[in-house]
Amino acid sequence: MGAGGNSQDVIVVGVKARLVPGSSYSDCAAKPRSGAVEAISTGDLVLAGFAAPDRRIVNAPFSDERYGVGMRKDDADGCEAVNRAITTMYEDGTAGRLLDKWFGESGLALVREVPEFEGCS
Repeated sequence: MGAGGNSQDVIVVGVKARLVPGSSYSDCAAKPRSGAVEAISTGDLVLAGFAAPDRRIVNAPFSDERYGVGMRKDDADGCEAVNRAITTMYEDGTAGRLLDKWFGESGLALVREVPEFEGCS
């Protein structure tokens, strides 16, 4: 499990598994190849970034972990501007083209709909 990851909270429920710590996502991604572990678990886009011909992504999510954009708490105008920009990228097809370009061959079920935002207040 990579430092800062959340998978360990979910994966041990009902699964006979031994958690093996890793110092980073890169460290975790190297462990199956070295034989230290049989599998790794983290967010789908992070896994896709480490995809290789000798690996496969199972594409069976067991949690709903959200991605986010960090900014000052009191910057409602900036937050709304980011939300509008993301919405526009999905509506005009930019998000879909970028998802296809970078993750299209990963086997992931890519989300094509505008994400639900948490709000800016």
